Amino acid sequence: MGLHDGKVAIVTGSTWGIGKASAILFASEGAKVVVTGRRKELCKEVVSEIKAAGGEAIYVCADLAVEGDMDKIIQATIDAYGKIDILYNNAGVGGHTDFFSSTQKEWDDMVNLNFRAGYILTRKAANYIIENNATVRQTAK
Repeated sequence: MGLHDGKVAIVTGSTWGIGKASAILFASEGAKVVVTGRRKELCKEVVSEIKAAGGEAIYVCADLAVEGDMDKIIQATIDAYGKIDILYNNAGVGGHTDFFSSTQKEWDDMVNLNFRAGYILTRKAANYIIENNATVRQTAK
């Protein structure tokens, strides 16, 4: 028995690095994983790796800078698995230049992905979970 048997986990930024390792770990512990990223080929590779190890996964190509893509992630998860149990907000970027060389747009893009996107996606997922799970609804209020 795995720690996450029967659970559905969305992992953002799961096409490489920590996100990929986390998606594979969730799957190895029994979760059905929703792999997300901007690059379709990388998403497909992670899903293939999970399936080759006996896990279950789908992918959703999404750019978390686009709020509509967040809705796409939530809807695709519900369509495929009927629920959401876990949201692991891993997607993020670091500064590519030093502080004095960076532009306001670079700063805004980093803040939007690293903070705003996680906040909005968490609210969307939590609202779905609260509306569709009586146990959570009772403890969340």
